[in-house]
Amino acid sequence: MSEIRINTINDASAMNDTFPLIALSGSAEERGAAHGHQLADSIASTIAFYAGLLKMSETDVQETGRYFQDQIARFHPEYCDEINALADAAHQPPEWIYVLNARSELISQQMECSSITFRDSGLIGQNWDFSKPLLDLVALLHITINSELQILTVTEPGIIGKIGLNSCGLGLCMNLLRLKRRCEGVPLHIVMRALLEASTLDQAQSIARSAPGSRLGCLVMANQTGKEFTIEYAGKNHWLLSPPGRISLHTNHYLGRRMTPEGGAFAGTHERLKTLAELTTILRQQNVNTMQRLLSDRSHSTWPVLQNWHTSLIPGYGDTGTIATVIMELPQRILHIRKGNAPDGAFLSYPVQRPEQPT
Repeated sequence: MSEIRINTINDASAMNDTFPLIALSGSAEERGAAHGHQLADSIASTIAFYAGLLKMSETDVQETGRYFQDQIARFHPEYCDEINALADAAHQPPEWIYVLNARSELISQQMECSSITFRDSGLIGQNWDFSKPLLDLVALLHITINSELQILTVTEPGIIGKIGLNSCGLGLCMNLLRLKRRCEGVPLHIVMRALLEASTLDQAQSIARSAPGSRLGCLVMANQTGKEFTIEYAGKNHWLLSPPGRISLHTNHYLGRRMTPEGGAFAGTHERLKTLAELTTILRQQNVNTMQRLLSDRSHSTWPVLQNWHTSLIPGYGDTGTIATVIMELPQRILHIRKGNAPDGAFLSYPVQRPEQPT
């Protein structure tokens, strides 16, 4: 397997191998303005991608964006300050930025992601599988909320929170789930940003359970001491999982309820989970290299864990596959990331604290 390399915030030579790292600090407005200014072109391209996917009229965008703005304002008004400043700096309608942050509530869910938690060693990681046009748009955001809280999140330009970890030793992964339910209220990605601002796992679990609205997806969150929670959302319903053993796995079907067929469009999620379950009986060590091997596996010829580019059956997505592999060492507060789906590609490593300095 490829070796881990340390990257710095100004290491331009590594940018072809990974995603740009953008530092955001100050007030909510200042963080949003920096995000919008530094990623303006990528935000425009991300909007163009989702415009083609969603095919919403201008009126629909305005109405939908304002609806989610109202929901987010009730949940955490500071996020609206950040998003509005982001939109202004990027020269984009604010409604479109709210639509981006609610993208999981609006799109026909594409199968995404395989996640793993090693509780004995405080490791959590996943493959993020999505549409190839986003490969060269995704960014890492290093967000300083205050002197005591810093966040590293891997996200799409314009979206203020996604996969990542914080300086309190909490790490967050996400798997989309599919169910015919209407989603409304506080979007999944906004909930994820709030979880990344939590200081304890209990606080994060309380936020995950109480955030108003309905959503689809699975969030897995762990701390540096090996504790975790997994929550599955199914519209207005949700439940917590208590995985047995010291390793937990999740792909893109419900584990807490028998709600997902095993065939058809869902075959891949079941097969990826079976592959990971089989491999964890062989690869017993709970370290970064083991997780790297698991998330790089291509032993299944049809449904590999590390997905090659393939044409999506859902119009508008184009080629889909693994965009990024993310592994987080929570005791060390280090995020390792590999861009794309080459199993021998280099992982670059970023400490959540002082990312401008190599570890």
